[in-house]
Amino acid sequence: PPSLPVPTSPYHSLPVMPVQLRVTIDPGRSARAAKASTPAGAVCSVVGGTSALGSWDPKRSPKLQRAANGDCTWEGRLDDALVVPGEEYKLCILNEAINEYTWEEQGPMHKMPPHNSTLTVHFEDAGADKRCGDAVAAGKLWEVTGGSDKGGIVVRTQRPLTSPEADSRLATGAVIEELELVGERLHYRRLSGNGPHEGWVSIQLKGKELLRRVSSSDSSSRAAADDAAAVPSNSAAVASASPADPSAKVVLCVKVSHSRSPKAAEAGRLPGAVCCAVGEVPALGSWDPKKAPQLVESRSEDGYTVWRGILDTSKMKPGQEYKYCILHLKNGVYVWEDSCPMHVMPAPGSEETHEFEDGASQAAAPAAAGAWPPAELPAPVAAAGEELDLGESLVDQWIPWGLAARCSAEAAQGAAPAPRSIFHAFHWPFSVVTERLKDIRDMGFTAVQISPAQKSKSGGEWWARYQPQDYLQIEGLGSHEELKELCTQASDMGLMVVADVVFNHMLVVASGHEWEQAQKDAKHLKALQQRLALAVAPTLEVEDFQWPWFNMSGEHWDNDNRYEGWGNGEWSELKFSPKVVGVQQKHLQLLLDAGVRGFRFDAVKHMRPEHLLEHVSFLRRA
Repeated sequence: PPSLPVPTSPYHSLPVMPVQLRVTIDPGRSARAAKASTPAGAVCSVVGGTSALGSWDPKRSPKLQRAANGDCTWEGRLDDALVVPGEEYKLCILNEAINEYTWEEQGPMHKMPPHNSTLTVHFEDAGADKRCGDAVAAGKLWEVTGGSDKGGIVVRTQRPLTSPEADSRLATGAVIEELELVGERLHYRRLSGNGPHEGWVSIQLKGKELLRRVSSSDSSSRAAADDAAAVPSNSAAVASASPADPSAKVVLCVKVSHSRSPKAAEAGRLPGAVCCAVGEVPALGSWDPKKAPQLVESRSEDGYTVWRGILDTSKMKPGQEYKYCILHLKNGVYVWEDSCPMHVMPAPGSEETHEFEDGASQAAAPAAAGAWPPAELPAPVAAAGEELDLGESLVDQWIPWGLAARCSAEAAQGAAPAPRSIFHAFHWPFSVVTERLKDIRDMGFTAVQISPAQKSKSGGEWWARYQPQDYLQIEGLGSHEELKELCTQASDMGLMVVADVVFNHMLVVASGHEWEQAQKDAKHLKALQQRLALAVAPTLEVEDFQWPWFNMSGEHWDNDNRYEGWGNGEWSELKFSPKVVGVQQKHLQLLLDAGVRGFRFDAVKHMRPEHLLEHVSFLRRA
């Protein structure tokens, strides 16, 4: 992209060198990716978080082309300006002609190798990626110096000088990697410049130099610099026994129960695993476990794995909240706490033992400010038929997050920070939510989440809201005008409105058993499809759903079929297509126009990542 600065190199004697990537897809491991690689128009996108790698948009990221030896192999090069050694990325088989995205769905992220290297990348198996080595440091890099008056030097398909010539010459100035050297004949792979990708050339002709070997002494310095850039120092992140300010040290012990948290226990047994204390401030990694303080000492003890370390709290505010995460960087394993309140950093100079996924145990300790529930005040209980009155004195005590600063109306309409506390107005009409906004705000919440707003299956049950019938109508909990009024008043109070959207499936028109029986009777199947068509008309049609029908139940909730099947055999599973995405984005626009500024996607586990990406990208642009 034009916005990227052109990198300069102190190694002026070395040509600007790319990274060569070769991607292989194992049909046995990644059948979907192998199938997606076959049609014309498919490319392999190298997708990452930087703008140079498309900012997670495969359409904007660098592309690899299909190799000559098969549909399941892709290859290409990334120039220096696109390569940040150590940067993580994913692969996606993209076919814009049919709007198909096939992402890697398993395995850790791949890591960009140093400059001047060649990497064999395995789709959905990053652990097997193999770097072919730094060609320069190995003394196997050559630059074409001859043939300047003829557009380059002759390339032949085989070693003998009598073998056929290639279709074009290897351009002067091109840089190639040595694959095999036999006498004066060199078998090469082109890394930069123009000409055949691979072939045989002569090092010299009648005493005249055609190729010169690139100096390894200069290039190895550059490679070393790249390697150093790829692995930032993490010494400050490891919890050590010698913090900068001894008075600010905190000794932490974290107990991981093998029965309550088996995944965390299993991850902790991997050689090199650590326990990270992760929070929002830079001293706690800004929610990135790789940058967070690490507890590295561990031992087994009566059904627990116990981690221990010393943290420097000098750059943390009192009462700093955080989570624990078991990290094994090499295997790309991250196991977070996901069933407990946040932990609170102890006071400097103290020592505490915490339990993984049991942050509530800290509340039992004495003098825990804002503990839940407050020890000095029992929870109020309403008599039958009476409305519960929390009273003024409970506002600061009953909500553990207190009255923290909320995002302003202006921030909520732009790049608003994630709300700290969300009140879920589950199945509440919009008018009722509007009436209660002041109470919600005064209780310390920063956002309110509403139930799905679109027209849904008839009936007053809450689950009917999760069976959409028409995305282009706001109906059921209130009108579009009522939603707009809710959002306006919420914004005036500094509250964000979060909408629940259901894009994986639509309403149920027949039981799973009925759909199953219809698979044996074409007439019955056509009748059920007609019933579905009438229910979703005129916005969508039968062709917009996933066929053939498949009963997603049992193990299929968790394997790759979770994207294809009809939940319990009855959820009307939508197909990922431009038309479906377009209709759903019109619904998102209706919500945005009303003033909604946050979104919760229902059944996201069953939506393809590329489907969700379309909507996330749309919302970011909006």
